[in-house]
Amino acid sequence: MREYPRSVQISKVDQHDPRVEKAKTDSHSDAEKSQQVFGEYAVRQYDEWQGYLEKLHDGRQQPWTEEVILQRRDEHLELNQKTFSQILSGQDSVGKLLFTEMLYKYIRSPNYKKEILNYFSVQNGQAHIAVDTMPKELFLDVLRFHSKYMEEERKKFEKQCEVWKQEFIATCIQGIRDGWLPLSEETVRERVQETKIMLRDSASYLHSFGDWNRWVSTVDTWQDDESKRETVFHELTHAIAARNLIEREDITHTDEFGDILKKKIDFQRSGLRFRYGYQKGIEKPFIIEEFTRFRWLNEGMTERIRLRLLQQADSEFYQDERAAIQKMIDAGIDEQLLIDAYFEDYDMKVDRMNRVPALRKLIKAIYGNPTLGKGYLMAIENQLK
Repeated sequence: MREYPRSVQISKVDQHDPRVEKAKTDSHSDAEKSQQVFGEYAVRQYDEWQGYLEKLHDGRQQPWTEEVILQRRDEHLELNQKTFSQILSGQDSVGKLLFTEMLYKYIRSPNYKKEILNYFSVQNGQAHIAVDTMPKELFLDVLRFHSKYMEEERKKFEKQCEVWKQEFIATCIQGIRDGWLPLSEETVRERVQETKIMLRDSASYLHSFGDWNRWVSTVDTWQDDESKRETVFHELTHAIAARNLIEREDITHTDEFGDILKKKIDFQRSGLRFRYGYQKGIEKPFIIEEFTRFRWLNEGMTERIRLRLLQQADSEFYQDERAAIQKMIDAGIDEQLLIDAYFEDYDMKVDRMNRVPALRKLIKAIYGNPTLGKGYLMAIENQLK
């Protein structure tokens, strides 16, 4: 049996490498395609196949029978209707709230179909909505409304987000001038402006506030404006954090001509989080296992920094992670050293031993601390998984 080479080959990439700019553009484009509104795809599929059906009825020959067209037209709509009904009747209180609110927003809209009121009732003192028995045309109208509603909300969010970005930059500049934020104003402005921030439909991503990944941040719809602003500040803190960029060269498959490779610019390190990819086994198809280390430390520091930027005393987020960091500080680890390591980019222009001096100093301080010791970081890692 031939042993295939490692499917992940990694090389360091400078932040100003031309390949990075293309990776940013691709990341923004991919994000726009992937951020689906609940039911949006089902509406598109319905309309597309309904068009084929109308052409067939007009006598224009189609490569599908009417039965096949109807099946493909309705399959995603029926799947969404089933999902909607299951969430309303399930135990997920967040999901119930989001999907019930979607229906109430539809009913409050000027062009809602009054027929939908026939599917509302009160059972055991609680409102019940029989989505599963609705005609598919009525449920389709709800999904169309939701897609249009999200389109308008995203336009409003985009305008508001520009204001929040400028507020974030202003607070960072103050931190730089106060001497605790170890970045240049130019770096802050550049990294904030290169970050695409999108409003994400909470109905498609339950139990989430926001996310940051490779030049893209998402903020979930269910939050009020102040909560969205705080989420934007948290995600933009990720965006200005330290970064080690790499080019991954993955073997996607192997044919008679050899290995087929795919290259991708990625963040090996963001702030104090480290990510690695390894091939699992030698058999095709290749399986890449991703390993992430110290997400707890990174998220805890991100929230600490966000609180400091907004001059807030506390928050409900990442409390366990921040408590573990506070224990480090109480044990004698310098908070400024944690901040310096969080924002310290990997410097490829100096010798290997001096590329991340603050990070090396931090690790040495933790390992040598009699209260913490070498096992502390991994003990918290395992505890907070």
